[in-house]
Amino acid sequence: MTTFVLVPGAGGNASYWRELVAELESRGHEALPVDIAQDDPALGLPEYADLVAAAIGPRTDAVLVAQSLGGFTAPMVPARRPVRMIVLVNAMIPLPGESPGEWGDATGADAAREAADEAAGRDREIDLERHFLHDLPDDVRAQMEQDPPPRGVADTIWGQPCDIDTGRTSPPTWSPGVTTASSPCRSSSGWRVTGSASSPTCSPAATCWRRAGRPTSPTGWSSTPRRFDVARRIKSGVRDGG
Repeated sequence: MTTFVLVPGAGGNASYWRELVAELESRGHEALPVDIAQDDPALGLPEYADLVAAAIGPRTDAVLVAQSLGGFTAPMVPARRPVRMIVLVNAMIPLPGESPGEWGDATGADAAREAADEAAGRDREIDLERHFLHDLPDDVRAQMEQDPPPRGVADTIWGQPCDIDTGRTSPPTWSPGVTTASSPCRSSSGWRVTGSASSPTCSPAATCWRRAGRPTSPTGWSSTPRRFDVARRIKSGVRDGG
């Protein structure tokens, strides 16, 4: 049995993980979704990491699973609590000291999305339905409509550096001794980050993708057909890397 601590993306709603929680629990694992009130300007990246560390509690071998903006929270956690592994699902993957605002400029994420939309003949303005909810089954969508509304993200974090414990290694690694793996999801939405490069910030035992170079779905963890694949790949990554 593995304990998976699920770190949310933008908005911080724990309910985003409902489908994956059910799938992991059906496989005999413990799944702990973390809720972060990201619309609270008093909370920044350090406080996000503190909340995840509190969810881990006394456990010493939990696996962190971070999605989207959660990629800035997860690597700050091992300095607070020991973890077995970090799994990044369609995550923003920062360099040590990089802020979320800097990440967008460095990766060209917005330009890549707009180019993909233009190539597909879609409006280039970001749209909740088109880019995030397009592949959700009706039952999942109906449940989401009963959940608390999505939160905004306070301005606090956008200029804050991701304070990763890189240890005394050269080149620097993410949290030495913690295996890190990345798992992008495919999608018909055309969401794409251009280029393909392994990040120098990862544990030597694994490779992280800073730029996925393939279509991905920000809601891959919520889609009923896909939650099985996400659960399978997460568990496979734990078995192979951690």
